[in-house]
Parts: sequence; structure tokens; C-alpha cells
Amino acid sequence: MCYNSEVSIIFFYTMEIDPRQVFFLFETYFNNQFGSVDPEEFREKLDYHHAEIASHLWDLFEKLCNNSIEVETEETLYIDSKSDESDFEIQNDNLESNLSQKFMSQASVSDDSESPSFTEPDLKKQKLEADCYDYFDEVEFSDHTFSFETMKKIIQLKDEQHRTLKSIQNLYPKLHAKHITRFRRYIEAKGTFPMKMYELEQYIKNRINNSRKNDFTAVHDIHIRRWAIQKAREMGLEKFKASHKFVSNLKRRLRINSHKVTHLVTRKHFIEKETIDQNLRVFLELANSKLASFNLDFVLNSDQSGFLKEFHSSRTLSYKGEKHTKVLVNSIANTTHSYTIQPTITASGKLLSPMLICLQETTGNEFGPVVGAQVAENTPNNLVVVCSKSGKLTKEHVKTWLKDCLSPHMTQKSLLLTDSWSGQTDDFLKDSILPEKREFLESITIPAGTTGICQPLDVYFFRQYKGFVRRIYDEIMLEFEEVQVYNRLFFFLIHSLVHNQLTAEIFRPMLQYAWFKSGYSVPDPGKFKNVNEVCFNKKEISANCVNCENLAFMECAHCNKLLCLKHFLEKVCFH
Repeated sequence: MCYNSEVSIIFFYTMEIDPRQVFFLFETYFNNQFGSVDPEEFREKLDYHHAEIASHLWDLFEKLCNNSIEVETEETLYIDSKSDESDFEIQNDNLESNLSQKFMSQASVSDDSESPSFTEPDLKKQKLEADCYDYFDEVEFSDHTFSFETMKKIIQLKDEQHRTLKSIQNLYPKLHAKHITRFRRYIEAKGTFPMKMYELEQYIKNRINNSRKNDFTAVHDIHIRRWAIQKAREMGLEKFKASHKFVSNLKRRLRINSHKVTHLVTRKHFIEKETIDQNLRVFLELANSKLASFNLDFVLNSDQSGFLKEFHSSRTLSYKGEKHTKVLVNSIANTTHSYTIQPTITASGKLLSPMLICLQETTGNEFGPVVGAQVAENTPNNLVVVCSKSGKLTKEHVKTWLKDCLSPHMTQKSLLLTDSWSGQTDDFLKDSILPEKREFLESITIPAGTTGICQPLDVYFFRQYKGFVRRIYDEIMLEFEEVQVYNRLFFFLIHSLVHNQLTAEIFRPMLQYAWFKSGYSVPDPGKFKNVNEVCFNKKEISANCVNCENLAFMECAHCNKLLCLKHFLEKVCFH
């Protein structure tokens, strides 16, 4: 099927022309497009045809520069295609790009503030799609443009109120009689092309926002195409086909790409979310009202976190095109079995010691005689070790935590924030704590479903802690394959070392930030350094360990000594 499509662009200028400015701008455009010209390169290559073209251009330039004139120029692009209508596409990419930039930058709101402005930062760089509409034009002045709403007001004044052109020009001084006809054509077509494209893009954006942020329904390219075609037909853009190029450019402008689904939700989620949000607001109001009457050193948060017996990296550098990316572990079973730690932090930014760790043992809540002796002999002084069949804490373990980890720090009235696990309810904690400490303890329970938002340990601390542990595992697998990373004593070693590093004074602002980020009324710590910036500063990677010639693995957070992994594991810097 053959057809012709016409694209017309009309410009009006009334101005005094400065030839030097025009030549400077023309030279700039030329150099940007083709590069600078070396005269010696073309001096002997000049021919008659190029000279004739240059002469005509010079005559035109000279006439323009020697007069104060009004210029009307019209450029028309005809497209003759033998392909199907659905493949309609303007082929001249350079012209398309130039036109789109000009229209988007010029179609601004000058006389009517409630109309959409096309000079917003996110629209200046947007590219008009070439497969959209077979005709579009825009009126451009040297210093002014009219919005669509303004055009409608002008025609209303002219036709319905029968105002004279002169009276309308008193309101819009830049208006000329020749524009009235063009304005009628725009209104009959229900807007100019850039305005329609802006409206179309906003419609699709709203549909995507509603689908992803409100309903969580899946959206694919085919849905964007259908929405675009449906809306385009409503606006009279019958030949708009929403090509793959259009969809690709639209997704880039809206910063949209394909994501793997990581969580599934049911419609019950939306009902629960309202309840959770309400519970969160009530809890933060209660917590902040209580916080004012406590010393921040005695405002505490404690929670449990599971650790795999063998950590491994979820990402690695490898070659492009690799179908299966593998990473070495000592035992697959160790990557599915876990143990638990329970740290405690204060609102003043302190990590309390000792920390509870619960190992997974087949014997249940008690170690066997041989293992028990080994554990008692090798347990670091900043850890309290217990065990269970699942590697998770029970209520009996909470009693141990209260007695050995929390009570030593409760020298005055303390506020404890815990999650909604039944083993940490307010009544159970008060019944289980030492009688002499009972009057010092006040606890509040973080509502279910909100711990990722308002529990300081979950909000920031555990991510830093696990990142530190993962770095140790990765380095060992790469450089020290003989180390048994799934051994009980190794668990003690790494958690004792990481816990010790995180008690450094330099990490107090980081821990304070965890509370501030969670919504509690604590001072903003301002700029702080996290684990990577303190212990794994990339600038120090080429330096040697202070005790040997090996390259440094980390920097001690307490004393700033550079240590290789071997000397770090040997507790050379244990403060």
C-alpha cells in the first residue's frame, strides 16, 4: 500500500538580524554536526556544483542580513512508503530530533498559568516519536508562543464575544491577524501535536503508577501499546500505532524497566496495609512520648537475625554471555541451615556486649559433654552461647539473654523496644528478668508488619553487620580454602570480631542514624561513615598489613591499623 504523508513546520520572525550572531551560531551547529573544517583539505577539491550551492546560500544570507524583515518559512517532508500503514515512520531522524527539541522547548505557557508547560526540565530532552501522526505544526515567534488554552480564549473572545482584533491585541500584544485561522485549526484538531503527545504520555504514566504503586498488577510492553493506541484514538490520532521504538523511548523517559518479581501479595494485603500504617503511627507517637523521659543510653532495641552456616556471595564478576554462573561453597547443606544472633543497641549509638548467639545442635537446648566443654573453653568474652535443634531462640533462651546480656546494663530505668514475637511480650519479660531489675524495665512492642520500618536493627544495623561477615567469607574462600568456615569455633570467631569492630566509637553516629531513620525523636547524627567506608576503604587496598608484607584486608575501626585477613582472624586488633 502506497501513501504520502506530509509534515509541515511554519516559523515567523520579525527582527533586526545581526549577521555575526547568525554566522557564529551556524558555525557552532556545523562544527557540532560535522567537525571543524581544514581549508587546506578542500582547497584543491572544490567543484562547480558545490560552489554554486554556496553562492546561492550566500546571496540568501546577505539579503536576510541587510534588511529588517518578516520571514515566513515552511519546510515540508513527504514520505512515500510501500509498507503497511502500521509501519508508518518518519525516516529522517535528524529532522525529527531537531523538530522535537524545538517544539518541546517553545510550546511553553506564557499567558495562561494553568496550562501545561512544555519547558519543564523533564520535557526539554524528550524526543517526539516519529511514528505518531501524519501532520503537525506549531507557531513559533522570536520571543513568544501561545499555549492551547490561550488559543481557545482568543478564539472565544473573537467568535463568542465578538471582540475586535485590536481589543484582543491589548490582552495579547504578540498576536497577529494571520494567527487566528491557524488557532481555529488547532482547536478543531483538539490541540497541537506536542500537546497531544504530552497528554498521551501523562495518561500512560498515570496508568502505570496506578498498576504498580496501588494495585501491584503486572505491566508489560503490550499493555503500554494498548493504552497508548486507545488514548491516541480518543484524541484523533488515528494513524498512531505505538511502535516498539515509541514504547522503548517512553520507558526510558519514565525510568521504567523490567524487574524480576520478588514478592507476591494478595488483595488482603491492601486491607492489612491500612491497618499496619495506622498501627505504625500510633506506635511511633507512643514511643516518642515515652522517649523524652529516658536517658538515650537506656533506650534499647534488641532483635534476632538468622545467619547461614556458610555465607556466599550472591553476585560475582564473570564473563558476558555465561549461561550458568557458579560459586564455590564447602557444603550445600550449610547454605540452608542457620543459627541466630541477638544483638542490642541503644538510642545513643552503642552496641552492647555481650551478644547472644544460638547454634543449631542435634542435642536440642543442651550441648553434649564434649561439645559443651569445647564451647565453654572457646567462647569469647563478648558472646553468650546457647543452642537449640532449630538454631532459633526459645523462651528459655530469652531468659538467658535477659540474665546475661541485658541485666548487666540496666543500672537505671530502661525502655526496651522488641518485636511482637510471643517470647518477648511485656509480661513475659517482666516475669523472667531478675527481681532486682524488674522495676527498671519498661518495654513496648513494635506492631507486627512494621519492623522493617521502625525497628532500628532491621532498618540499618543488620545490613551493615551481615555485609562485614560476608566480606570475611568471600576472602576466605578466595585466599584460604583450608579454613573450615562451617565450624562452631569459626562462628564464635567471626561474630566476636565483627561485634568488637562495631562497638568502635566511630560507628556510634551510624547506630544513631538507625534510630533516626526509623522515625524516633533522637538527634540527627548528620553525615556518618558506614562499615565499608571505615573498615574497607578502597584507598587503602594497596597498602600492606602492619604485621606482615601481605596486602591489607581491612582497617581496624578502633585504632586504624591495616590488617591482612590472617592477622585479623588472629585477633591482633581486639579491643
